[in-house]
Amino acid sequence: MQQNSLLDAAYSENSTPAFIQTIMAQGADLAVSISGGKDSDAMIRLLAKLHRARGWQGDLFALFCELGRIEWLGVDEHLRQLCAALEMPLIKLYAKRSMVDEWQHRYETIIEKQEDKPFWSSAGARYCTDREKTQPSNKFLRGSEMTATEKPFWSSSAARFCTKHEKTQPSDKLLRDHNFVVCAIGLRAEESSARAKKPRYQVRNDIASVWYKTPAYCKTAEEKEAWAEQAYQNWLDSGRKGR
Repeated sequence: MQQNSLLDAAYSENSTPAFIQTIMAQGADLAVSISGGKDSDAMIRLLAKLHRARGWQGDLFALFCELGRIEWLGVDEHLRQLCAALEMPLIKLYAKRSMVDEWQHRYETIIEKQEDKPFWSSAGARYCTDREKTQPSNKFLRGSEMTATEKPFWSSSAARFCTKHEKTQPSDKLLRDHNFVVCAIGLRAEESSARAKKPRYQVRNDIASVWYKTPAYCKTAEEKEAWAEQAYQNWLDSGRKGR
């Protein structure tokens, strides 16, 4: 299976998978994970355009997982301006530890256990993605309360940012349980052969109710996509019980 690519000249609005179009048309919220890099910038611009062009009624917002002092200095202002221009809320999330602190913690743990393995995150040890991005996003999408250090920042109607728009937690609208949500993540197929083989969509097991989680026997991209479609139908058949 070949992933769609924004770099493909033949790419068009119709390249959005039919299944995703279906659930968005039925009111799913759309959370767009962004980092400030070119891939996620391109993705959020495209999805904002699609969301408005198709008249999708679910909430549209951006999620940014702050990595700490490893981030480039202009990322906050860049994302504020980007989301203001796109007229969407920007939710800023924090992991339990910053990226640098995570490396230090992993190093100390490896030394304590006398293990022979690197502590740096790499293509073969992607623990950073899970702890620094996936876990904070899952916590938010489940509707869990954030820690005292976590707060969103919002654009005003005049695209001006001020402290009154920063709170210890997002508004009730964005903190409610997200039982029906699509979370878009930018994975560029050209970056590696492994990424090119990933499913275009799948159930996010960490926030899904147990009976909708992708079974362990689903190994291929095709199997994971097929299960996502089946799980969605099961959810509808249940009267939309669970997440």
